[in-house]
Amino acid sequence: MFNRILVAIDGSKMSEKALMAALDIAKERNSIICEIHVEKNLKISEGMPNAIIDRLFTEQINESENLLKPAITLAEKEGIEIEVQSVVGEPAIQIVKKGRGRELSNHRHGLQRIGKH
Repeated sequence: MFNRILVAIDGSKMSEKALMAALDIAKERNSIICEIHVEKNLKISEGMPNAIIDRLFTEQINESENLLKPAITLAEKEGIEIEVQSVVGEPAIQIVKKGRGRELSNHRHGLQRIGKH
């Protein structure tokens, strides 16, 4: 029924519950999990030193990777195919775009599980 299940991850307990439910459904129906994490745009002040900007971007990338890793591990343990994507922008807009198939892989998602966004 559902070939692809979109799960938005933000580190909240609600998104963890959404992920666990999506993994159960994916295992039962042999679906692919498509995990997305959306970081809001960084606010960079005029005149901010490059070293601080670089540190902020590095921290943002590390946070995204740390949020996405547990789902990858869980999915692989259960033999579920998983795709992950981290994007920058307004979370609600990016999640809806991904769900409608307006993203890199151009697939539509049959089921969307969203945490608190």
